[in-house]
Amino acid sequence: MDSVRGPGFRAAAVIGCVVAGLFLARASPAQAPADGPAAHAWDGGWKAGLGEEPARETVSSEAMVVAAYAALWVLLLLYVVRLSMELKALRRDTEELRRRLDEPGKS
Repeated sequence: MDSVRGPGFRAAAVIGCVVAGLFLARASPAQAPADGPAAHAWDGGWKAGLGEEPARETVSSEAMVVAAYAALWVLLLLYVVRLSMELKALRRDTEELRRRLDEPGKS
């Protein structure tokens, strides 16, 4: 099984993780408020940033849905690539067995 997972599978997995990480790490407008306590420097008080304002959503629900779909597509792609590599190895083994069985004088 380890022979099927070559450098191609690992590279595809790393690329998929990097793409998903870059997508999730992009800054949204909600993460950089233009005003309010979070936009100003810390003034040294123990209540800095703890105002009575309502909690804000940092990532929109649409972005989370898109990220979830992207992650599922990346996982599906990696699974299909792995299956195709295993199928290629099985075909190679089958041909090797057929060649050995067709050789005259050897059992």
